[in-house]
Amino acid sequence: MRSPADAFVAADDRILVDDLASTSLIDSLPLGTLAPGASLRKTFYLETLGGIPGPRNLDVTVHAVPVPPTSTALASPSAAPLPLLPNSTDCTRSLSLPAIRPIHASFDTHMLKRRRDVKPLLDLDEPHGWEGASDAMVVAGLTAAGPWDVEVARIQLRAEVSTSSSPSCTSPS
Repeated sequence: MRSPADAFVAADDRILVDDLASTSLIDSLPLGTLAPGASLRKTFYLETLGGIPGPRNLDVTVHAVPVPPTSTALASPSAAPLPLLPNSTDCTRSLSLPAIRPIHASFDTHMLKRRRDVKPLLDLDEPHGWEGASDAMVVAGLTAAGPWDVEVARIQLRAEVSTSSSPSCTSPS
């Protein structure tokens, strides 16, 4: 399985099969031998982590090599003559997979009220004092964008204190 070089928009896209993972090519995926009439299913995943939404192209190539019968089957007197073995074959299919963001997020900030008088910008007597000057409200909107349910396991809110440097004045000498 390979991703054509121009198909993956971001390097964060990965192909995952069993315990194999790659951003571009999984060269060998052993599947074993299939008996005549048998079938096999293999599930692979395309993981897009922070990439740009849009289609991803994936080439899947199956290389099949006929297996000659064992020597014991050939030695059996009741064994019918076998036809000649065909040549190995390759079958390639190109898939186009949609990649979308599972959640769209939007944020709006609203100033509710001032709790303190506005301090003049050039008032350098008090370097601090802006703390608690206003109340603000942040509205977060989350929309499930895909065709599936999304469970929001947690939301983390963190308030950080801005560490701005104290104003200083110098006079020309």
